Amino acid sequence: IVSAVIAYISTALAVFFQVALVAGAWERMEGGDPSIRTCIQAAVTRLPAILLWSLITATVGFVLRALANRVPFFERLAVILVGGAWAMSTFFMIPMIVAGNPGSFGSIRKSKNLFVSKWKNVVNTSIIVFAYTTAASLLVLLFVTIGFYLWNLENNHILGGLLISVGVLLLGALALVT
Repeated sequence: IVSAVIAYISTALAVFFQVALVAGAWERMEGGDPSIRTCIQAAVTRLPAILLWSLITATVGFVLRALANRVPFFERLAVILVGGAWAMSTFFMIPMIVAGNPGSFGSIRKSKNLFVSKWKNVVNTSIIVFAYTTAASLLVLLFVTIGFYLWNLENNHILGGLLISVGVLLLGALALVT
C-alpha cells in the first residue's frame, strides 16, 4: 500500500510538471511569452485531469512492475512488451490534457489512434531493423565462436584466425549499416 501511494504521488508530480512544460511550449507556439508562473498556473487549472491520469498510469505501472517481478523470463518479456505498447498508446496523453481533452479513457484511444497514424511506420521499421540486426549479429557471433573454437581447441590457427577476422569485420560493417 505504501509503495502504491508513493508511486501515485511521484507519478502525479511528474505528470504535473510535464503538463506545465507542454503548456509552456503550447503558449510559445501560440506566440505568447511563457514564464514559470504561467506554466504552473496552466497545470493547476488542469489538476483534476492530472490527478485522474496519474491514478491510471500509476496503477498500470504498478501492476506491470508487480507482474515483471513475479513471473519467469518469457512471461516477463510479455510484460515488457505490454508496457511498451502502453507507453506508445499513451504517448500523446500529456498534450491532450493540455489541449483540454481530459476524458482519460476516451483520450487513451485517441492517443493510440494519433500515435498509430503518425508513428506506425517508424515503429514497424524499427522493429524490422532490430530483428534483422539481431539475426545478423547472431550469425556473425557464430563465425567468431567457431573461430575461437578452431583457434584454441583444434590448433587450427589459420582457419580460426580467418573466421575471427571475418567476424570482426562483419560486426564493424553491421554497426556501420545499423
